[in-house]
Amino acid sequence: MLSQRKHLEKIWDEAVNKEGGNAYKIYFIGNPAQRLLEEIELALGRSVNAKKQLIQLGYIRHINSRHGIGGMAVDGQTPITKETFALIPDVLKNFDSVEKGHETRGGDGVLIRKRYLDGVAVLVNVVPINGNLEIRSFRIEN
Repeated sequence: MLSQRKHLEKIWDEAVNKEGGNAYKIYFIGNPAQRLLEEIELALGRSVNAKKQLIQLGYIRHINSRHGIGGMAVDGQTPITKETFALIPDVLKNFDSVEKGHETRGGDGVLIRKRYLDGVAVLVNVVPINGNLEIRSFRIEN
């Protein structure tokens, strides 16, 4: 079985190297830790019953085109690569903070942050009323 890191690298390659493809294809990232669910509940002020952490192929492409090496990485951000994309499971397990973001299509947004020596990883997750957590964006701020 592939390690989580290798799994994320594989889906990155699949998403950014394919022309076309179904942007709604869903990838399973893992099951959210109880600590993460509790922090999301505190940030949103409501219960969260998510069982899975997911990401759609289209959002991986967004991360690459908006925050990636081949894209338009914003000043003050480290461009996302396959290797930094593979940090997502670490951010989800070992986060430093969770805060409410803006409401987004499909539910409430939350920002999950993890500090590293060379920057802060920011994972944008949507939390529907009923359903699974869905990653919408990922960036590394300097």
